[in-house]
Amino acid sequence: MKIGMNLLKSTNLVTRTMAQITVVAVSATLSTSAISSSALATISATSFNSPDQSITTRSLILDAPIANGAGFDTITAMSPGTPIVRFVNYKNSGSDTGTSLTLQVIANPATTLSTDGTNGMQIAVDRCSVAWTFSTGVCSSGITTTILSSTSLLALQSAVSLATGGGNTATGITSLASGEWFYVKYTISLPSGNNEEAQNGALPNGTIQNLTTGLKWILKELQGS
Repeated sequence: MKIGMNLLKSTNLVTRTMAQITVVAVSATLSTSAISSSALATISATSFNSPDQSITTRSLILDAPIANGAGFDTITAMSPGTPIVRFVNYKNSGSDTGTSLTLQVIANPATTLSTDGTNGMQIAVDRCSVAWTFSTGVCSSGITTTILSSTSLLALQSAVSLATGGGNTATGITSLASGEWFYVKYTISLPSGNNEEAQNGALPNGTIQNLTTGLKWILKELQGS
């Protein structure tokens, strides 16, 4: 019996010792976690505006309102030596200044009118400081400026600078302020010195006669600084 009791006490001692070790291990784990959490803590400061800063972008819009039948209407029965005049009123209706104006006139389909720089179509651009009088074609009570001297439609298949008069002696337009009007007269012509002869009812090769094409007039401006 004594031996049995001693064994029981010995077993109890071992069990109690293991429990004590377990408690110590748990305490050690908790202490390590607390240290790690403390090491990750940060202190910071920020500053921000109130109310929010308002941002508004500028716009660049080029309008071409057509009035009184003027503009890009159909031209028929065109012949050499007889210029055709069309008027277009452009307006920079955006809030930004437009600069570096260019003109491009794309012909579709391509014909002799746009592929022959000598005998094909020619275009000139004039500006009036006020609106043109459409009925007479006169810049009444205003100042007329040639923006682009007569230039072949062939050359205008690519954009031509209006700021430099297309490289001609014309006075270019350098900018369009917000709200400014650009009153334009386009003079379209075929050179009068072109001599063609139809033989036995057949038109010559490369003729400018009996042709039809469509023109897309592209006036472009860039945003000012």
